[in-house]
Amino acid sequence: MPENTATANPQYRTPQRQEDLPEIAGYGWELHHYNHYDCGTTTVSPWRKRSIENAEQTPGEDSFECVTANAAAYLEANGIRELDVPQYYSRFHDEFEPVIAEWTIRKHAIAIGVNSTLLELAVRLANGKGRINHSTLEVHLCEGNTLFVTGNRGVFLVDLWPLKAHSLDEEPPAAAYTAIQRFNIPEDDPDLQKGLRRFIDIFDTYADTTLASYDSASDGRHNFQTAEGDSVYANTSILTRLAGMALDERDCRGTYSYEYDGTTYSSTWDETTAEYAIGDEHFRGIVIGYEHRWREEDYVMGNELYQLHSEIRYVCLDLRPEKYSYYDLRVVTVEEDIDAFEPQEDT
Repeated sequence: MPENTATANPQYRTPQRQEDLPEIAGYGWELHHYNHYDCGTTTVSPWRKRSIENAEQTPGEDSFECVTANAAAYLEANGIRELDVPQYYSRFHDEFEPVIAEWTIRKHAIAIGVNSTLLELAVRLANGKGRINHSTLEVHLCEGNTLFVTGNRGVFLVDLWPLKAHSLDEEPPAAAYTAIQRFNIPEDDPDLQKGLRRFIDIFDTYADTTLASYDSASDGRHNFQTAEGDSVYANTSILTRLAGMALDERDCRGTYSYEYDGTTYSSTWDETTAEYAIGDEHFRGIVIGYEHRWREEDYVMGNELYQLHSEIRYVCLDLRPEKYSYYDLRVVTVEEDIDAFEPQEDT
C-alpha cells in the first residue's frame, strides 16, 4: 500500500443531528443506521426514497455514507493520498486519468479504482449544485477501496468502482503481480489468490493436461494456456467457490444452528455424513470440496416456511475439454439433506 500522503483537516464539519444531514434528491437518512469504524469514526448510510428521475446524479444506493463524527481521525488512519481534481466539471474526462487501488478481477472487471465518471459523481455529491467550491473540496484515496470526499454538504465516504479493461490505457505494472504456484499473476485479492492456488492444483490433478503458462487478465477472469495451446479460463465465481470450500470434510464436522421464528434448529455433520470423498466420481463431476448450508423452502402459494433443510454441499469439477474451442470446465454443487425440519409441526 502506498505511503499515506493524505493530510487530515481538523476543521471538517460533520452533522450531529437529523436536521443537519444534507438534502440529496431521492435519498433519506436514518440516524440509527450507524456504521462504526476504527478510531471512533461514525457514518450513516442513505436509503433510496424513490426512483430518481431528472435529479442530480449521485452514486448508487449504499455506495456512499455521510460521516457524522471523527472525519479527521478516519482520514489520518486510512488515507493514502489526495487526488488532484480538475477546475471544472467539463474538464474531468480530459484531465483526470483513472487511479487504480487494486488489480483484481473480484468485481467482474480487471481493477478497482476511480475514473473520471466516479470522480464527478463524488464531487457533485459532496459539493451540491453549482460550480465546484475548491475551497471546501478534498478528494482522498483511502484504504478499503474508498474515497474520502469533502464539500459544501459535508464529508462522505464513496465506494470505488470496478474498472473494465477497455476503459484503461494501462496494463498491470510489475508490482501488481504475485507469485501463485509457478505463475506470476496480477491479482491483489487474498481470497482470489487462494482460489487461484487451488485452481492450479485441481486442474493439474484431474485434467488430462497441465497449465503451461499464464496468459493475461481480462474482465472477471484470469486466462491460462495448456501445454497443447488451449485456453483455460478461471473466472471470479469459480475462484470464489474454490477459496471458500473445505478440502477435507472433517473440517466441516460439528453442530450447526439456525434461528427461525423464535425456535433454534440444530443439525450435526459427523463422520457418517459425507458419502463421497475427495476425488470420487459424482454424477455431476469429480468431488473437490465441501460446504454446509441452511436452505429455507417456502410454500408455493405463500411466504410461509414449509421446510428447513440442513445440507451437505459437494463441490464438483466438471471437465469438458472438447465442448468448445477452449478447454472448458465448470465448478458445480450438489446438495443432499443432513436433516430436514417442518417448523409448522413444531409450533
